[in-house]
Amino acid sequence: MNTVYCASCGNSVMSSMRMCPECGNRSFGPTPPAQVNNLGSQANHPASSSQPLPPLSGIQAGVKGWLLLFCISLTIITPLFSAAGISREWVDGQQYLDLPGFREALFFEITVFSFFALYSVFTGVQLWQVKPNAVRNAKRFVLLQAVVAVAVPLILAPMLGVSFIEVDGLRSTFHGLIYMAIWYPYLLKSKRVKATYP
Repeated sequence: MNTVYCASCGNSVMSSMRMCPECGNRSFGPTPPAQVNNLGSQANHPASSSQPLPPLSGIQAGVKGWLLLFCISLTIITPLFSAAGISREWVDGQQYLDLPGFREALFFEITVFSFFALYSVFTGVQLWQVKPNAVRNAKRFVLLQAVVAVAVPLILAPMLGVSFIEVDGLRSTFHGLIYMAIWYPYLLKSKRVKATYP
């Protein structure tokens, strides 16, 4: 893990951080605090080189709080729910495999659940490791989750010859839209997200 030093307060932080969690400064250097304190102040405050940057109150970088909960939901909770859904569909569907269209519908649903679980883990790991495009990918995931929640029942219903409601379309759509309504605005507006990711 590479370490750099805040040019304002001298705090050592991971090189992937974009803001010092102690003082809010955005300027870092590779040298120890005693050598960078004055340089950092001059770079950021040419008019008054003796004063450090004021802290940005309430903003802390790092995967904590709601951001940590989101990462846990992506890497643990969503894959577990997907695995449980696949297992349930497989066990319950064995007796109906001879019905027209049911085998294709079952394999389609299992494929979607599996892809979604893998994409969820990939997205969560990117966020946890503070990768440069992690937030953009997380936004895509949240939007895709809402699309999948609506599209899968719409595709399954004609395959099985039943209505949208009979394949739990309303419940699936409701859950997908609620998930999007919570996490997409959070990713757009969260100060922690903006402070943590490049």
